[in-house]
Amino acid sequence: MKIVNICEAETKLSKLVAKIEAKKGRVTLCGNGVPIADTFAHGKAHGSSILHPDLAGAYFLGDPSEPLKKSDWPEALR
Repeated sequence: MKIVNICEAETKLSKLVAKIEAKKGRVTLCGNGVPIADTFAHGKAHGSSILHPDLAGAYFLGDPSEPLKKSDWPEALR
């Protein structure tokens, strides 16, 4: 992993992006010596959109992004 200051990253951005695209590791961007962001190449999606055989026929009972109601929590965690 390479650590680069923001000022250096601004002047060498195209070289840093080329290095990231070549998948030669991550680059950590820092400001005043403090890590701000990690950059890395996006990979191809793993596998296809076919569901795992064990999940065939599975469906959601509700909206997974909806908050749980108090009654949905185990008694010990209410």
